[in-house]
Amino acid sequence: MLIRMLRVPTHPGLSEHEQNKAGRAELLATPFATFDDIRDQLARMLQGGGSTRARHRAITVNRWPHGYA
Repeated sequence: MLIRMLRVPTHPGLSEHEQNKAGRAELLATPFATFDDIRDQLARMLQGGGSTRARHRAITVNRWPHGYA
């Protein structure tokens, strides 16, 4: 199963340029441990279907998803 999750940091009231700068700073300031917590969240959400943290083969964190455009 492939699950794609994303978050778009927005800052209403700022110009597009300023929102971009603020969002980038927010992403860079986010420690990897925060992203790693996703494994625990997925295990809790999917436990009824037999999913466990040990079965999660890989989690890829792309801080700059626009690079794939």
